[in-house]
Amino acid sequence: IAFWELNFLATTRPDRRRSMFVDVDRKPQNTWEQILTECLRSINEVEIKLAELLTPTALIRAPTPTPSQIPTTIPQSPPAVRMGQGCVVISRGRSPGRNIVDFMQSHDGETPSAALRKHLPIPESLNTSQARKSVVSRVQEQITPLLASLYGKPFRQTVQMVTTGAIPNVRIPIDAISALGKLVVASLKEDEFGIVQVHVGKILQSFCATLETLEKYVANPPLHWTDTEAKIGHIRLQEPELLILQLKSTISDITRAFNQFLHEMELPGDVRSKLPVV
Repeated sequence: IAFWELNFLATTRPDRRRSMFVDVDRKPQNTWEQILTECLRSINEVEIKLAELLTPTALIRAPTPTPSQIPTTIPQSPPAVRMGQGCVVISRGRSPGRNIVDFMQSHDGETPSAALRKHLPIPESLNTSQARKSVVSRVQEQITPLLASLYGKPFRQTVQMVTTGAIPNVRIPIDAISALGKLVVASLKEDEFGIVQVHVGKILQSFCATLETLEKYVANPPLHWTDTEAKIGHIRLQEPELLILQLKSTISDITRAFNQFLHEMELPGDVRSKLPVV
């Protein structure tokens, strides 16, 4: 079932809402548990994608083999193949490429770059990270006017484009949040077996965690150096802002409906502090 249709049913069809709460015999998950799983998955996907943009994943190095993993026997080389004297593949001369390799080859434990500096006039300062950053900074300063012009628009990596790529269809998580919130609020009167109430604390925690990530993203979005539009203050992150409004509204509705039961949910302190005062 599409989230927009679920949101419509949760808003306008009390009979269909009740049918979701009374279907408790379906295995391995009843109807409510399936709805809860899919809605939270859609919401958590937004949180994960934005969190990755805020803190890019570091490169994972391959694990260093332990001594037990290092082979102790050296494989024997295959026997030499005898070649005839007239073979055109064999050359007794020295390859020009081999001369270049020997020219750059390190000796006495020195690095190849150090060996190359002996033969080429490369200033030592250019090999420092600070000098590299300085060169990159000067190149960026030269390119920035072109990026800011009309012709540079296709080459800008704007934060709006990055955000839209992370949340390509914002209506999906918005409908998921809205539908789940309306079902939770309606369950107070329509859930005869109490299958929804046991999940209210988990839902609030998930909503608050996503809301915190969205607010961090809007407050300090990941700006690329080519984003000249952001440098002059033209930043409007529509998708996160719409999600923030929907989450705040839904959290407020659930908190107001379950206010007298919140103390029984054993919510963490950071989650409780984010709930509106009713």
